[in-house]
Amino acid sequence: EENPVVLPRRWVKWMVAAALFAGLLAGAYYYSGFRNKSSDSLIGMKVQEGLLVSANHGSSTQSIRLEDGSLVLLQPGARIAFPRHFPANKREVYLEGGAYFDVTRQMDRPFFVYNKTVVAEVLGTSFDISIVQNKIEVKVRTGKVAVFENGRHAELNAKEKIENGVIVTPNQKATYYEDNRHFVTSLVEA
Repeated sequence: EENPVVLPRRWVKWMVAAALFAGLLAGAYYYSGFRNKSSDSLIGMKVQEGLLVSANHGSSTQSIRLEDGSLVLLQPGARIAFPRHFPANKREVYLEGGAYFDVTRQMDRPFFVYNKTVVAEVLGTSFDISIVQNKIEVKVRTGKVAVFENGRHAELNAKEKIENGVIVTPNQKATYYEDNRHFVTSLVEA
């Protein structure tokens, strides 16, 4: 008969403790690393609310047609969250990164683009949102866009929008400087 290998009890306890510790570390790494990147971001929160997400992992612009007919040209590295169907009273999308929008005009359903810092509100127009270092630029090609701080996800009343934002018309741009929380309007170079 062969004698089975018997480990001292102390070694068994240490091996079980090491395995549990390794499992806890792996769980903590997965939970904090993966979860923080997806759910703590604006898009991650909207995914949890059931919105669709499109991400541009390529090197060229990605075209997305929303259900209302609006066109979004998503820049490389950008992500957008949007509902499958917009409600009857408003259209809301959530953007991380840059994109060009050609919004279908619907006077009874304003279109909102939320970024972590600003909100662009339009009725029907074409405009571009880009992020350059610590500033966000909204360039209007056609129509009119109201751009204001995203302090409470568009819970700002009309007075707060006027005080905390700007109106941008064709061939103008609004630049929001995150560091000192102010807008500057100017003409678009080209």
